[in-house]
Amino acid sequence: METTTFKIQKTLNSKLWDENSELDSEARGALLKIAGKFISKIDIPKSSVKDIVLTGSLANFNWSSYSDVDVHIIVVFANIEGEKKFIKNLLDDEKKLWNLEHHIEIKGFPVEMYVQDSSETLVASGVFSLLQNKWVKTPTRKNVVIDMKMIRKKSAIFKNQIDLLEKNPDSERAKQIKAKLGQFRQCGLDEEGEFSTENLVFKLLRRDGYLEKLTSIRLEAFDDEMSLE
Repeated sequence: METTTFKIQKTLNSKLWDENSELDSEARGALLKIAGKFISKIDIPKSSVKDIVLTGSLANFNWSSYSDVDVHIIVVFANIEGEKKFIKNLLDDEKKLWNLEHHIEIKGFPVEMYVQDSSETLVASGVFSLLQNKWVKTPTRKNVVIDMKMIRKKSAIFKNQIDLLEKNPDSERAKQIKAKLGQFRQCGLDEEGEFSTENLVFKLLRRDGYLEKLTSIRLEAFDDEMSLE
């Protein structure tokens, strides 16, 4: 089995964190401002927002030049009128639209917005509350051995499906691949956490532009299917 030790940095990213693991005040202010604009855009009551957190590799020791600034809006779905599944799907769509339309960077890293129900468990080894300006879950440095051969093999399967879809665009097929990939990643997160093969496959596909390609194929195919000559 081809394995490698996942790259663990000696410190948190110095552009965002100081030597005491405290978040740069300018970055925190900017992220809260972005989150405020996002919350207004998706039109949810501020009273339903339980927290705004920074997580992902930039809230951990496994950051790299490919990292995103992952900001999660923790929302109490139960406080919003409507069926929970409908609310989740609507907010997911709003989040995706925001991330497609906006290319905001903080300290050179792109910002990705997420909406999460407060009843769901956030699978991450580092979580920082932007509202409270403190760690909810403090990250620790530890080496992680991963199976690179398996990650490349599984990512190649999805890449091949997306490349074939690009030659024969079909919006429904694109939705199926996207759903399958989402379930694949969630399964890995649930069973082994953020360093699972499934989650790292997802990150590799995102880094290589395949998630963006899949979204573009789906949208363009849908427009073509709905158009009339």
